[in-house]
Amino acid sequence: MKTVGGMANRQIARDLKVAPETINRHIARLGRHCFLFHQTQMRNSPPVKIVVVDGFESFELSQYHPIHHHVAVEKETDFFVYFTDSELRRKGRMTAPQKRRRKELEFLLGRPDPKAIENDMKELLEVTLGEQQAALVHSDDHPAYRRSIKQLKISIVPPQPWLGE
Repeated sequence: MKTVGGMANRQIARDLKVAPETINRHIARLGRHCFLFHQTQMRNSPPVKIVVVDGFESFELSQYHPIHHHVAVEKETDFFVYFTDSELRRKGRMTAPQKRRRKELEFLLGRPDPKAIENDMKELLEVTLGEQQAALVHSDDHPAYRRSIKQLKISIVPPQPWLGE
């Protein structure tokens, strides 16, 4: 409950009088169990017929490591079916030292795939829709999403306007 309530791991450790690594380990284990439970539930569930897909950008570690999370949600139940995330290249206005730092990091770690969003959205849709012949996909007008959908071997029915929703 402390984690779900937004309490930081160090705060939880202090409150429970245990080492922070104990909390990290237990939360990681809980996450693995949740993931396995989700996989088991998905194995026995029927294919999703109406799905909402979207994404948002955030950072891992620092602004030099932006990521784009993608989620697929079953429209009728609000069930999170699948997710992926894409490593992105830092963009936007940067000072000369920031540009140098980005170049150094890319030399050390490699440059993120420029088609990461497109590739990961395609994976998300393939896993979510499975072997279906057709499905209804609601999404925003992100250009990489449109390119991903075009690559699928499935007939995507364009959504109607959501009147009254």
